[in-house]
Amino acid sequence: MLCGTTTLLRAQSSAEAALRLPVTWASGTGAPTVRTQVAPVLSLNLGGPISATTRFSIDTRLSNTDIQLNESGAHWSGGTLTLVDVVGTLGWRPVLQGNHRASFEVGAGATVFAGSRDVTPFRGAHGVIPIGEGTFVYDLPLKFVQNTTAAFVRGTLMRIGGANGDDAVKDPGYVHRVSLGIRITHQ
Repeated sequence: MLCGTTTLLRAQSSAEAALRLPVTWASGTGAPTVRTQVAPVLSLNLGGPISATTRFSIDTRLSNTDIQLNESGAHWSGGTLTLVDVVGTLGWRPVLQGNHRASFEVGAGATVFAGSRDVTPFRGAHGVIPIGEGTFVYDLPLKFVQNTTAAFVRGTLMRIGGANGDDAVKDPGYVHRVSLGIRITHQ
């Protein structure tokens, strides 16, 4: 306690294990469809409560997946894609009904691309792309010592392509990623 009336913010760390559903990165007439398959995502988060119902965190996520190309029924590999997301997240926990606790989070940050630069839209695209996201979190009744467990669904939106004249993707488009996972938070 500071001055007897103010309490310090209590830092919390959490880890997430998730699966990102398949993503279509590019498609169009006369070009192959570029997709990534289901990808494992690991995340470490550091933050803490701002108030009784509000929480802030900085989240770092890592995923790696294969790139698949498809054109006129032919399929081939485009290598691998590694993504690192760094996101600032603000969460609200408005639903408190007994043991049923749900929260909503919004976040903004960036994704860093690494891996195959031979495939459109990753060739010529900026290596760092701004992202926005929304997450629904439902606390599970599982408790381990001082840890709480929650299931979540996260949607992430980014705009890729159309950055400059050297960009292989002339028409920018929005890419939407969906992840499903489990979060364990150390209290």
